[in-house]
Amino acid sequence: MELGIEKKRRRRKNLLRHTPRTIERWCRLKGIRLAHQPGRILARARTFSKEKNRRAELEKTIRVVKRRLIESRHSPYFALETIFNLALYFLIAERDIQTVKMDALTHSDPRRRSLCLRVILLTVYEIDLDQAAGKNLRRALQAINAPSNLKNSVYEALSSVREARTKVVEQVDQMRNNAIAHRDGDALLQCRIIENLSEGESFQLIAQFYEATEKFQEVIPNLVAHASSPNSLLRQLRSNPKYR
Repeated sequence: MELGIEKKRRRRKNLLRHTPRTIERWCRLKGIRLAHQPGRILARARTFSKEKNRRAELEKTIRVVKRRLIESRHSPYFALETIFNLALYFLIAERDIQTVKMDALTHSDPRRRSLCLRVILLTVYEIDLDQAAGKNLRRALQAINAPSNLKNSVYEALSSVREARTKVVEQVDQMRNNAIAHRDGDALLQCRIIENLSEGESFQLIAQFYEATEKFQEVIPNLVAHASSPNSLLRQLRSNPKYR
């Protein structure tokens, strides 16, 4: 028994020696375990600075992408508009999640953790890729004559996002309809649904969704670079009915 306790202490000490980035990833994947350990407060303090910098970078990126989207909407280059719209769509969702992620992972109050976790689950649930991209993305890839390897990367990344989101939908569909987006009139049903929320399983689903969106975000710069090439811009111009 004492040996087991000592091993847990060593693991906790080893974790806290890591960089904030490592701790953040560990919290993202297994944060529910950390939330019930004495190391929670120290881990929260060490990751706060990193999270603050990440939020600042995210806001800067959103401003840049938003400006590029506005510019593309006033230009004949519809493929770039589609790409920037999809990128901004993901960034807005990420900012919403980022706002409550720290509290969902490490806050000392379990009710606050539960509420923030439900907000994250609802955000993921409501993401609709077909509405944000759908046929427009396929048309954009065709217009810029995207090479097969780039198209495959885009479709594989979006497929991973859809798969991860589907798992979230299957897990929280009842909760979303009765205790998150809507409130069932049966208060006892609400209590039961909220109390039965598994933080561990939910964080695993969210972590999978994060990993899937990261794959897509890695593809975006290559997609923008190809769509911005002279040949691709000319193809977009020729494909736009307004400029034929």
